[in-house]
Amino acid sequence: MKITGVAFLLPLVAALGGCVSTAIDQAGNKLADLCESNGPNTRIASPTAESQGGMFGNVVVTGDCVSPGDEGYEEAMTIEEYRASLGKRPE
Repeated sequence: MKITGVAFLLPLVAALGGCVSTAIDQAGNKLADLCESNGPNTRIASPTAESQGGMFGNVVVTGDCVSPGDEGYEEAMTIEEYRASLGKRPE
């Protein structure tokens, strides 16, 4: 009976993990939309994403929208680079 319980929990854990990834992607896209609304040359500096509180917690995405001439602009990600990075997980 324990084997059946474990077999049932694995897909559940995988599904919940997918929910966190989806939430991070959605929040990240909102950050990208916000920065993009500041102008076509706006970039995103210091982006971070984390899940707080487990499967029933919150997803927090932060970053700074920087414009040409702002400190850190050259090192910041373009909106396109940031959006492309959302679907990728660190290795």
